[in-house]
Amino acid sequence: MKTPRQVELAIQIVLVAFAEKIRIGPRSIPTATHSLRVGLSLIAYGYPMEVCLGGFFHDIKEDTSLGDAYIKGVFGDRVDFLMRACTLDSSLEEAVGEEELFARVVAFAESGDFDPLRIKCADSLDNLRTNADLKPVWQ
Repeated sequence: MKTPRQVELAIQIVLVAFAEKIRIGPRSIPTATHSLRVGLSLIAYGYPMEVCLGGFFHDIKEDTSLGDAYIKGVFGDRVDFLMRACTLDSSLEEAVGEEELFARVVAFAESGDFDPLRIKCADSLDNLRTNADLKPVWQ
């Protein structure tokens, strides 16, 4: 199977953007692995490319210095929207921000756009699979 150029570029962007970040836990693993698994799982589930790209970039805005204008310029309005729709509001404390994010993606689904919820579900499933070894506060 030939990998679409957009996926190759997304993987490169995630690896560079998260290059110095390590996921907290008993085993040091690059933070990029989470974003890569989310995007790749959406591909495996058979979602449209824009949804998969949104999955690759769901943590870019909140966890890296890469500007969202770059993602919009390279991948277009829909991928930019999906990335922003799945990003925590930095003005809120983390617990409140998580609640607001879930309410936001559910509101999009209620209005007929299920793609942000699809990305958030893939994100949450990956976190459930990989966060068991973390301290309870990070679970």
